[in-house]
Amino acid sequence: MENLDKSPTNEPTAEPSVWDWFVSLLRRKPIPIPEESQLPTDREPFEPIQEPPYLPDIDEDQESFITRIAAVLYLNLSTNKFRVPTAIFFALLAQFALEFKPANTIFPIIFYAWALILIGWATWAGDFRFDKSDRQHVSRDESGVRLYYLLFGAVFSLFTFFLTRGNSFNLLNLFTWSCALLFFLLAFWQGDSPLQRFKKILTELEGWKIHVGLWEFLVAGCVLTIIIFRISRLDEIPYDMWSVQAEKLLDVLDILEGNYSIFFPRFNGREGLEMYLAAGTAQMLGTGISFTTLKISMIFAGLSTLPFVYLFAQEYGGRFVGLGAMFLAGVAHWPNIISRLGLGFPLLPLFAAPALYFLVKALRRQSRNDFLLMGIAVGLGLHGYGPARIIPFAIIVGAALYFLHTRAGDVRIRVATWVMMSAVIGFVIFLPLFSVISEMPDVYFAWERTRVGTAEGPYPGSPIMILVDNLGDALLMLNWDNGDQWDVSMPDRPALDWVTGAFFLLGIVIVFVRYLRQREWMDLFILLLVPILMLPSILSLAFPAENPSPVRASGALVPVFTIAAVAFTSFYRWARGAWEGRRARNIAISVMALLASIILLENYNLTFNEYRTQHRLKTWNTREVGEYIKGFAASVGNYETAHIISTPHWLDGRLVAMIAGANPRIDYSIMPEALVELPVETLAQLFILKPDDELGLESLRATFPSGILSKIESEVEGHDFMIYFVPPVGEQGYPSTESEE
Repeated sequence: MENLDKSPTNEPTAEPSVWDWFVSLLRRKPIPIPEESQLPTDREPFEPIQEPPYLPDIDEDQESFITRIAAVLYLNLSTNKFRVPTAIFFALLAQFALEFKPANTIFPIIFYAWALILIGWATWAGDFRFDKSDRQHVSRDESGVRLYYLLFGAVFSLFTFFLTRGNSFNLLNLFTWSCALLFFLLAFWQGDSPLQRFKKILTELEGWKIHVGLWEFLVAGCVLTIIIFRISRLDEIPYDMWSVQAEKLLDVLDILEGNYSIFFPRFNGREGLEMYLAAGTAQMLGTGISFTTLKISMIFAGLSTLPFVYLFAQEYGGRFVGLGAMFLAGVAHWPNIISRLGLGFPLLPLFAAPALYFLVKALRRQSRNDFLLMGIAVGLGLHGYGPARIIPFAIIVGAALYFLHTRAGDVRIRVATWVMMSAVIGFVIFLPLFSVISEMPDVYFAWERTRVGTAEGPYPGSPIMILVDNLGDALLMLNWDNGDQWDVSMPDRPALDWVTGAFFLLGIVIVFVRYLRQREWMDLFILLLVPILMLPSILSLAFPAENPSPVRASGALVPVFTIAAVAFTSFYRWARGAWEGRRARNIAISVMALLASIILLENYNLTFNEYRTQHRLKTWNTREVGEYIKGFAASVGNYETAHIISTPHWLDGRLVAMIAGANPRIDYSIMPEALVELPVETLAQLFILKPDDELGLESLRATFPSGILSKIESEVEGHDFMIYFVPPVGEQGYPSTESEE
C-alpha cells in the first residue's frame, strides 16, 4: 500500500484520503467523492492503514479550538487501539456521577452516550472477539417414547392429584408423586439413564490428576471470595427480624410438629420449599426456631445459584464470561442482601438459573435430556418463591426466538416435541400445588388478584400508563434507583455498584450490536430476559409504589450479571488483539484486577456497613428485648409473667418470645385494656412498653400501682424501651440498675 505523503509542503496525493474528507467536512467545504471509475485499482479496498494519517495544518484564524480537538479525537479513535478503553472510562465516569444523584444529569448522560457509541463502534468493527461455548453438536440418534412407562406415569399422576387434596403431604402421596416423576423421566429419557451416566463419570475419574494452573487459581480465588462475602457476619447482618420472619418460623414449627402442608396459607399464602429447607436446617444443625435457621437455609440457596450462573454465562460467552458473571453475582450486594434475610427470595434465581442454562444448552446442542432437566428446574421453582411463575413464560419466549431464527423444519418439530416433554415433567412436579389450586384458587393467586388485579382497590390510573411507567422504573432500578424498600435493599440507589452498572450498560450495547451483525437468537434472548424476569415487579399495577422490587425482580440477576460480564471481559479480549507482547497483557490484567478490587470494596461497604447501619436503625430491637425477658425469666420471674404493651408499628411479640426461648407460639403482646384480665400472679411480672406510650403506662399504674418504671437504653439510638416491674407478692420493690422515672 502507498504511504501517505508527509513532505513539508503537505501536498495532498492525487486521491484524497478519508482524513482529508473528514477535515473538509469540519471546514464546511467537503471534497467531492470521486466516481467509481476514477478510483485506483492497484490496492485492496479494505486494506488496513499501517500508520495513522498525518494531521494537516489548520488555519487557526478559520478553525476553532473545538474543531482541532474533534479532529484529534477522530484520529485516535479511528483505530482499534483506543475505542474500548475510552468507552469504559467514560461509562465508569458517568455511572460514578449518577451514584450521587446529581440534580443535573446532563453531563453523565453525555458521557454515557459517548461511551455507548464507542463500544458499539468497537463491537461492529471487531475490536475484540466474543467467545462461545465450543461444545455443540446435533443429536442424531432420536429414540422414541417408552409408552408403557408413559402409561404408568399417567396413572400415578392421577393418584397423586387426588391423594394431595387436603393440602397435605404424607408417605402415600409422596410415593405416588415420586413414581409419577420417575416413570415420565424413564419414558422420555434418551440414551443411558442418569445413574448409568454417573457410574461412567466415576469410572472416568479413576486416575484423574489435578492440574493447577492460572485458570484453576482464578476459579478457586473467586469461589473463596464469594463464600466469604456470603457468610461473613451472618449473625449481625441483618441483626433483627420483623413480622414476616415470624410467619415463616411458625410455618417451620408446623412442619417440625408433623403438619406437612403443600401450600402454607398463613400470611397471604406461600409455597412450601422454603419452609422445608428451613425445617431440615433446624433438624440437622440444631439451630431451632430462630433467625439463624432461616438465614442458613437461604444462604445455601443463594450459593447454590452461582454455579448455574456460571454455566449459563459460559454457554453464552465462554468460560471467562462465566467466571466473570459468577464473580459479579457472588459479591454484589443485591443478591447478598436478599440471601441474608431468611426469606424465600433467593429461590427465584436458584431455579431460574438452571432452567435458563438447560434451555440454552438444550437448544444449542439439540439435547432432549437437557429439556427434561429444564422441566425439573421449572417444576421445582414453582414450589419456591411465587414470582417463579414467570419462568415458564421466559422459557416460551426463548423457544419462540429459536424457532424464528431456525429455518430447518425438522429441527423445529423436534424442539417443539421436546418442549412439550419438558412441560409434562414440570407439570408432574407442580402437581401437588395444582391440586391445592383446585381447592383454594383465591389463596394461591392472592398476589395476582391484589396487585395485577383490583381485589384490594382500583387502579390509581390508566393500567397501560402504569405498566409503561413500571417498566421504565424497573429498568432504571439497575443504574439509577432500586426503590425505597429499606428492609430488602439500599433505598434510593442503584441495585448495582457503579462499576458493575457501567459494564452492564456497555454489555447491553455489545450484545445488541452483535445481534445486528450475526442475528444470533441468544443475543436477543438474553436482552429480553431482563424485562421478562422483572415482570413480577413490573406487573404491580394496583400498587405501583411497590415497583421496582429488588426481590420480585431478582430472577433478572442471571442475565444482568451475564451481560455485565460480557463487557467486563471484553477489555482483556481487546487488549490481546490491540497490543502485542506480554507486557500489554499484564497491564490489561492489572486494570481488570483494579476494577475487580473496586467492585469488592464497593459491595463490601454497601453490605457490611451501609446496609447493616440502615437495618439496625429501621428495625425494632426485638433481640434486645427478647434477651432482657430471657434474663428476667431465669431470675425472679418466668416466661408466662412477661408481657409487651401493644402499640401500633412497634415490637412483634411473637418474635420476642422466639428470641427469649419461650414457647414459639406465645405472643407477648397485650392490649392496655386487657391488663385487668390477667390472672393474679405471686411471681414478679415484667411489662415492656414504648417510651411514648402514655396510654399503656396509665393503664399499668392503674392496674399495678406497686410497679416500678425504669428506662433501658438501647445500643441503637431511638430504640430505648421502658420496663414496668411488678414485684412478687409480699415484696415492696426490685433493685434496678437503671434510673427510675
